[in-house]
Amino acid sequence: MGSSDTEGWVREMVAEMESKSPGEDGPSGTWYQYAIVDRSTGETAGDIGVGFGIPGPQQAEIGYRLLDSFQGRGLAGEAVGMMVDHLFSERGLHRLTAAVVAPNQPSIRLLEALGFRREGVFRKSFLCDGEWLDDYFYALLNEEWRGARVPRG
Repeated sequence: MGSSDTEGWVREMVAEMESKSPGEDGPSGTWYQYAIVDRSTGETAGDIGVGFGIPGPQQAEIGYRLLDSFQGRGLAGEAVGMMVDHLFSERGLHRLTAAVVAPNQPSIRLLEALGFRREGVFRKSFLCDGEWLDDYFYALLNEEWRGARVPRG
């Protein structure tokens, strides 16, 4: 895909997100994209996608990407943690899920640090550069998140 194709796709996605509220149906279904912005520079560092209603009511699947130049600075952990808190505290969701390809150890560490637990492995379910890779399936319940955030003492 050429840069003009990418730019057109981004323009279409932004227009769709501006035309609907999170969770509403549209050309991309109930998925809603949020930008991750580096507070120190104001630059867009990546995005978080939330598939509301996936796999069912009061649930959402989350996915996230961070541009290479922003990795290793804690931005993804901060952004995903804030989104998890928003989805549970403000949106009142019951359960969140995320799928991570097995070689992506930084993403696995991020999810586990936030309290997500591995619920399953989809063997050789993700084709990447001609190689079939395992996908790990993670989940977190609202009550687990609240329990992890209750001050101890």
